[in-house]
Amino acid sequence: MKLMGLAFSGGGIRSATFNLGIIQKLAELGLLHHFDYLSTVSGGGYIGTWLESWIKRATSISKVGDRLCPDTSADPLADEVRPIRWLRMFSNYLSPNVSIMSADAWASGMTWLRNTLINQFVLLLILLSTLSFIFNLYQGWLHLVHDHIPRFSNWKSLIWSFLILFPGSIAVALAMRSFQPAQLQRGEEVGRRYWELIKLYQTRLVQSAKRIPGFLMAWAAIFGLIISIWFYGYTTQELDLVNKLKLIWPTGVSCFICFIMLAAFGNYHKREDLRGAGRATVLSATRTTEEIAMDEILRKKIWWAVICSSIIASLACVAFLGLAWVLIQYIKSRVCLFGLIDANKAALVLGLPIILEVLALTVIVRMAIMGNLFPDYRREWWGRIGGLVHRFVLIWILVSLAALVLPDLYPAASKALVAAWGGWAAIVGWGVKKAFESKEGNPETQKNTTALFVKLVPYIFMIGFLLIGSWITGQLRNLCPKDFSANSHEWFNVGETGVLLVLTLALSWRIGVNEFSLHHFYRNRLTRAYLGATRTREDRVKTANPFTGFDTNDDLLLSSFRAAEGYQGPFPIINTALNATVVSALDRQDRMAESFIFSPLYCGFDFSPTRSATYNIDHVYEYGYRPTEQFSNPNGGPTLGTAMAISGAAVNPNWGYHSSTSVAFLLTLFNIRLGWWIGNPRKNAWQNSDPSWGLLYLIKDLMGKSDINTDYVCLSDGGHFDNMGLYELVRRRCTYIILGDGEQDDDASCEGLGNAIRRCRIDFGVEITLDLKAIVEGGKDSKHVAQGQIKYPGKDGPVGTLIYIKTSINGQETVDVRQYSKVNKTFPQQSTGDQFFDEAQFESYRKLGYLSISDIDDLHFPGVIPTWKNSQTTQAKYLKDKKLKFQWKMFTDFLGTL
Repeated sequence: MKLMGLAFSGGGIRSATFNLGIIQKLAELGLLHHFDYLSTVSGGGYIGTWLESWIKRATSISKVGDRLCPDTSADPLADEVRPIRWLRMFSNYLSPNVSIMSADAWASGMTWLRNTLINQFVLLLILLSTLSFIFNLYQGWLHLVHDHIPRFSNWKSLIWSFLILFPGSIAVALAMRSFQPAQLQRGEEVGRRYWELIKLYQTRLVQSAKRIPGFLMAWAAIFGLIISIWFYGYTTQELDLVNKLKLIWPTGVSCFICFIMLAAFGNYHKREDLRGAGRATVLSATRTTEEIAMDEILRKKIWWAVICSSIIASLACVAFLGLAWVLIQYIKSRVCLFGLIDANKAALVLGLPIILEVLALTVIVRMAIMGNLFPDYRREWWGRIGGLVHRFVLIWILVSLAALVLPDLYPAASKALVAAWGGWAAIVGWGVKKAFESKEGNPETQKNTTALFVKLVPYIFMIGFLLIGSWITGQLRNLCPKDFSANSHEWFNVGETGVLLVLTLALSWRIGVNEFSLHHFYRNRLTRAYLGATRTREDRVKTANPFTGFDTNDDLLLSSFRAAEGYQGPFPIINTALNATVVSALDRQDRMAESFIFSPLYCGFDFSPTRSATYNIDHVYEYGYRPTEQFSNPNGGPTLGTAMAISGAAVNPNWGYHSSTSVAFLLTLFNIRLGWWIGNPRKNAWQNSDPSWGLLYLIKDLMGKSDINTDYVCLSDGGHFDNMGLYELVRRRCTYIILGDGEQDDDASCEGLGNAIRRCRIDFGVEITLDLKAIVEGGKDSKHVAQGQIKYPGKDGPVGTLIYIKTSINGQETVDVRQYSKVNKTFPQQSTGDQFFDEAQFESYRKLGYLSISDIDDLHFPGVIPTWKNSQTTQAKYLKDKKLKFQWKMFTDFLGTL
């Protein structure tokens, strides 16, 4: 079966209006009913859903095709063509009345301000709760270091240090075993069955190795706090470094024992671990005596290296701990560090990082002694753990300084604060302005200076936001009455933290992550403009709200767009991007997104396009599709307007290959969030449209993190993966595709098309060739349409046709279009950020789309002779004209050879 697809690209209202002209031309040529699929992205989805809803409500594609023809009605204002006139009325769909004093403009501004303040209040509560908790931690720390530091004998010190180190060593051993999971074998002996059961649980623990780094971070933080508290609170002014080492030598013994356990349980002795170093033979069923002897030698070598490295690393650990003790005691001896910072607070801020550095240096010493007997891939694992530890150290120092130290410094710097905040605001404002400016001036200079500064601005803003939180925390602590006792002060601070935490949880539960984003604002206006257009005047007047103009009846259930429900148009495929900044497949890490579709039958994504069977690991399905009738809403599924708005969510903290942690922070803080967190179709939450507790996902937005394996996934503009809508049509092996490309393309690089072709080749093995010279070179001989070939894989793979139609100017347009292009130099590549079209702009793009197809010859339509209704052109005349054109071409080609 040869399938035909129609695709409309992203590009906001520019693409929607340009593709409206293409739709009208296809209707005039009588071709609209031939298409099996309509694949849309972002702005293309505006006009695609408009067409689909019109066909649905009219119950006939031929009736809609007749009304789409420009010469259908003598009166362009007649009711039968009202859906097109409605689009003109709402070309400024975000704020139909563009006057700065209009109700629409003020409603838009105040809606953004309201939602932003609500989200900022939740984010501020998160920050204040964190800073207040750290201050409570400091208060508890003070009690411990002054009143509750035990004096251990050597044996007790040995036992306690072993109990502290043991969990960390077991966790690391499990991670090391994950490189070679245990092979289970069934035995007949009763005793062996118990052994197999133990190995089974061990294997399950190994399979959870991805959770081990998080556990290790928590363990290391607790370990560091315990040791730093003991060092700080143990009064040893009379002891020199040698005597300190005598007190902590049992820790070295415990360290040695744990190192040996780690090596034994972590499979350090197995020769398979050394293949990466090229020092072991491959296991085989039959091995020679010489190979077996070589294995034994290698085992002995490894164990000698393990023992020697463990002894040396343990001695080094004792020495490093002794130096750390001296350093922490030095901080304690300074009543006021640098004349500014309280020594107790400085000890908490720096004590934990100092102990973590001791752990890191001890591990480095052991790896250095092991040398090439410790495989490189295991060193890579340790290197990543080291990176996580030092990232935590940096965050700990910054946040604890903000919580403990900075509030004490504000009174001394009160006069300079006003100027500092003013300078901070000016720098951030200038940076944001530069980030949104168009490309001007010298590109190299911009790349080297402005671009670098713009990247730094979000971090400058983060620091300022942290300082604001620190100042507010200090002011909250000052609310405690002065006549309270010291103990009452402490309980007041604990109560303050509790209140902040309860407020944070309660508000995040009620507000959610989606409810007060800009998605609803965006969706409501898109639905009114494009889906409300296809309703009759009488029907809408009865149900629309007379004050706001919105009407919930404008929208339709996506699951109703099926033949069984009376729908006769092409099958809708609405493309969105499932953001995956945290990826499990390294070959997809540059994409940071997957293709996620909404259709009347199924919604979801295919994470493994080359895999032919469905399976699951830990109840997570590799193929993520769910029935549309129940997806995200058991009572019918998502609506057409919701799918359209998600597909057009162009700006979002998580936005495919544009994703950046620093930019995500700014976008979340100022609530520039058009995307949607929805139940993961691979998880049990697939019927939920919104997380019950949105706090976690709001933090993920703040950090620019999203994952395909969480209960809820972040969807945004389909253009963040494929801005053409071509990818999903190729997946369905369409042999004829018309693609209307209305994306912004200032330098005629066809970035979106190139990206789609590249991914179709990588994921499906489909080769698409296309000659774009006639489009991108410009001039009188340039064209709007190019023909390409789609070669599907396999010896007998089908060969299809791609018709590519692009927004371009060749000087052959009508007078009004040429006039508009002369006045507006960037036409037809005006900014996608311009979502407010005036009358001339709307008509120029619509007419350009209509003129892009001169006749049916441009489309190379397979085996179809159109029967134009409302036209005097007959089939016989069409064939005659085509024959004359062919003869004329042959004649001109002959003259060219003379």
